[in-house]
Amino acid sequence: MVEICRRNCRGRGWTRAQGTGPDWKQALNLGIFYEDNASKKRWVLKLDDPKTLAQIDAVFVTLEPHGGSDKPSGKPLLFAYLRVSANHP
Repeated sequence: MVEICRRNCRGRGWTRAQGTGPDWKQALNLGIFYEDNASKKRWVLKLDDPKTLAQIDAVFVTLEPHGGSDKPSGKPLLFAYLRVSANHP
């Protein structure tokens, strides 16, 4: 799957603004993932805009075609809710 995706699609990060609920079509585009370390198979998405970060309550990842998309078109592969306390030290 990853080999196919390298040629035909990109991992793209999205967020939903606080209070929008589970409506994926209202998601805000955070950008694409970049291969950070090929030997460790590590991909990253960098975001450092404090205004955007302050509004985020959840993030999710979809596979999207090269060239991008305005709204998520694939199923979420990963979802993380960010407004909870960590459950570990």
